[in-house]
Amino acid sequence: MSQREFANQKALIAYAEQNGLVYEWQGSQAFAKRQRQLPPEQYEIVEVRTSRGMNRAMLFSRAIIQAEWDANAPLREAMAIKRERLRALRAKRGGPRGSSPRYSGRNRPGSDAHRLA
Repeated sequence: MSQREFANQKALIAYAEQNGLVYEWQGSQAFAKRQRQLPPEQYEIVEVRTSRGMNRAMLFSRAIIQAEWDANAPLREAMAIKRERLRALRAKRGGPRGSSPRYSGRNRPGSDAHRLA
């Protein structure tokens, strides 16, 4: 397997943009995830000269990320609906932003109301 080498990070970024690729740096969680999930035919590991010496990067198709984004659309939509319901509930309750029903009323930390009941 011949390994491609880039003179600097700018060269890597330019190459990736021109060819519809994205990159991840070795040592990142994303690099490890992609290496586990993708078959070797779908990515290329390249050497890149940086200010800290030679580093490795993984190049793979932008279409892979787009497919993952599309597959997660139902989950994102469900989470958006849930966030909107919680926002409406908080507005109805009149509590401050980020307030929780757990700490409303007599259950507030430091309140002795729960001991008197």
